[in-house]
Amino acid sequence: MVTRYIQHFDKLLPILGRLFDGLNIGSEEAYLVGGSVRDGILGRSIRDLDIVIRGPVAQVAKSLADSQNGTLVVLDRERQMIRVVFPTMSGLSGPTQVDLAPLTTDIEENLRSRDFTIDAMAVRLDGPTTHEPVEIIDPWGGLVDLEARVMRAVLPGVFLEDPARLVRAVRLAAELDFAIEAETQALMDRDSGLVSGVAPERTRADLYPILAVPSSYQWLRLMERLGLLKELFPELEEGRGVDQPKEHFWDVYDHNLETVRALDQLLDQDREPEDEFLSSAKWVGRFARHFDMDFPSGCPRRSMVKLAGLLHDVAKPRSKTVEASGRIRFFGHHLLGSEMAGTALKRLRFSRRETKLVEAVVRYHLRPGQMSADGELPTSRAVYRFFRDAGEYAIDTVIVNLADYWAARGSLLEREEWNEYSNLCRYILDSGLFKPEVVQVRPLVNGHQLMAEFHLSPGPLVGTLLDRIDEARGSGEIATKEEALELAATVLGVAALGATRCR
Repeated sequence: MVTRYIQHFDKLLPILGRLFDGLNIGSEEAYLVGGSVRDGILGRSIRDLDIVIRGPVAQVAKSLADSQNGTLVVLDRERQMIRVVFPTMSGLSGPTQVDLAPLTTDIEENLRSRDFTIDAMAVRLDGPTTHEPVEIIDPWGGLVDLEARVMRAVLPGVFLEDPARLVRAVRLAAELDFAIEAETQALMDRDSGLVSGVAPERTRADLYPILAVPSSYQWLRLMERLGLLKELFPELEEGRGVDQPKEHFWDVYDHNLETVRALDQLLDQDREPEDEFLSSAKWVGRFARHFDMDFPSGCPRRSMVKLAGLLHDVAKPRSKTVEASGRIRFFGHHLLGSEMAGTALKRLRFSRRETKLVEAVVRYHLRPGQMSADGELPTSRAVYRFFRDAGEYAIDTVIVNLADYWAARGSLLEREEWNEYSNLCRYILDSGLFKPEVVQVRPLVNGHQLMAEFHLSPGPLVGTLLDRIDEARGSGEIATKEEALELAATVLGVAALGATRCR
């Protein structure tokens, strides 16, 4: 058995003794294995622990649960896999779960079945371990790879045994900021086609953490090189080699990925900027708390915003037309793209709320740039309409639009041009979000009042009038019932005039 002794096990060391006391295993073997050993060595926070036991797993699990008020959850009765969930455990942050499974071979053989060397280490729980150094069972060189910050497969067949490990490898490397060594990358490239058979819930659980890290662009590019990205999002492949108008530096495929690179920089301004242009968009940092919010599933909002950036032009290949003059157009790509993005996310089992964000951002991502002309700032009415339509996704949409603009121009982008567009996006958000007046909930007029005042029948015209009144009120043009009725009379007069002209 290959063992090494390590110092600096501060995060995990105090917990080992409590685990031993709670396990009450007597003379039986029990080992802490996998990611909790790795994270303990790295000094990372620990929430999940894995223990293998040569003995009565159910009895040991009950003893552990009773020792610290935990709850038992049977994961697999036939294979004796049991989880103990603790609302709190001293020494750990937040809710903690301990998974217990039977040890049916020797510990080295058990570690041989794991995926990566840095996860193929163990600590024996054969006493109240409370003093350093800690003995690490390390038959596959995990400590050496931890020191080198390298991800290495234990055996060549790890991805054949469980293809979910393909995306997990990228997720773990992204979270740890480790490199995946060349031979392991070759195995992933060889087996990448298998990822399509993985349960979508497992793929999703590994995908969104990749998008949450500040350098998600580089990991998406790695997934592209290894053949994983096309398996997860085959729609993106249609954009390869699809030319765009001369204002664009990249083809459709690369532009989508470059938009994620821009979002990486815009959404994580604490790190050293890769591009000098970022100084003109420091204002985006005001919305850090917005992007730091998590969905109920635990998925960070920033992950979904980057996913919207990745998919924002996914429908361009299917909507492309070339006019006789040679002009390239993509009519309706935002509408079709919203549908395609929604289909892709539903395929990967993203939640309804997560999917709605991406669909809305793709649908409205063109709007911020269409709200002004000839260098003029958008009108209050245009800003109101945008916020009305984009709703709770307005901030996300504006920032994706800003990243889209940055990624579109590439090296062609001039500083003055960028500054002007960045200021436009900031103005839109400032105008829509930071108004001093308090918006009243009660409408100025309702549909019944409009029908009575102007002798109208129920129908779409009444809804049109109400929308127009809401727009005018939201932009500050009107504030009273009398002004609302006056506006409705004007709109009806124009409509009647138009109808007369059509006759």
